[in-house]
Amino acid sequence: MRPITFLSVLLVSFCTNGQWQHTNTSPQIQTIATQGDTVLAGTAGSGVAVSFDGADSWTSISNWTEFTDPYIRSLLIDGDDFYAGTLTGLYRSNDGGTQWYLISNGLVGSQHDTAVNDILKDGQYLFLAVISGIYRSADNGANWTSVNSGFSGGAWCLVKHGPYIFVGGSGTGVFRSSTNGDSWTESNLGLTSGNVHDLLSVGNDLFVASDQGVARSSDSGDSWSSVNNGILNTNISKLLTVNGLLIAASSGGGIYLSTNNGANWSTINGGLDNTIMTSLAANDTYVFAGNTHNGAVAGDVMRQGISMLTGITEYPEASHLRLYPTITASQFTIEDDDPFPSDRSVQVLDPLGRQLKAVHIGRASRATIELEGAAGYYNIIVQSAGRRIASYNVVKCP
Repeated sequence: MRPITFLSVLLVSFCTNGQWQHTNTSPQIQTIATQGDTVLAGTAGSGVAVSFDGADSWTSISNWTEFTDPYIRSLLIDGDDFYAGTLTGLYRSNDGGTQWYLISNGLVGSQHDTAVNDILKDGQYLFLAVISGIYRSADNGANWTSVNSGFSGGAWCLVKHGPYIFVGGSGTGVFRSSTNGDSWTESNLGLTSGNVHDLLSVGNDLFVASDQGVARSSDSGDSWSSVNNGILNTNISKLLTVNGLLIAASSGGGIYLSTNNGANWSTINGGLDNTIMTSLAANDTYVFAGNTHNGAVAGDVMRQGISMLTGITEYPEASHLRLYPTITASQFTIEDDDPFPSDRSVQVLDPLGRQLKAVHIGRASRATIELEGAAGYYNIIVQSAGRRIASYNVVKCP
């Protein structure tokens, strides 16, 4: 019988943690929110699941009978207050999710006209994106006022970007306001779809997720350009940024990762048994991804360690280089954001420092390299002009 060594146990641990892992909550996840180790999961019919340990365990799930309709479309954590947007309005809990209270005074319309698709906190105001438009509250949700001047259609998502609040519509595209929602102007130049699912602000850039993929604006929404290279399923439901990475969840294609601000994307679907993704969130340790049932395959809140998503360069002068994934079954990719890259080669070394492979990648901005050999640890060296400029550790899983 082959002995189980500490190294083999560690290898199994790395290979397991380098993939998406089930956290065993609900089979129909619609939305996720995080604050530190607190994780909320909104379900399609069972209310809100709550974890206080980063989804190691789910210690509480709301009494779904407190909701008129326990289909949860959006979540927000603001200090000790939890907010849950449902098909029939907004609820708040201030006791860790045990009890929920309806706070929809001022929301007008029939049942699904007040479905809350997104919640945004900006200073003294709360904003809601609902099927019938946009609402604002200045008293923590006690009362709501419609703020739809210039906006048309159903509101789907909200984000603050610089001096503007942006809203994404269902069929009408993107609108922006510089007056805290008092008035809105259309912001659709270059967009290929009006069905906006999510908005994400990253530094000077703003990103849109739609049924036509991802678009980016570098001028506060004056114009947009598609950034879909590598995205095969363009029905993108959610966007997230973590440590300089962009992550996109798709409805049917799983999860995509970009290390260069959306210029290129690659799938990171290891461990997923269901690729109908609905939601993304993160804390300091994990990225969380929600999916909903796909036939006989149930959904769940999935998680993956942030440190497993990309390699760490050992040399500051090579900060423009990225390697991913660092946990792989067959290959890895090196990207170079330098506009004038040097001529480079890549060496693959085994744990004893023996060279197993050398690949000349020249001045390519992106190169994918097959990792041959048995499961184990490998050292990847990037060289230029005979000098080492970067080093990465990669684990190959069985």
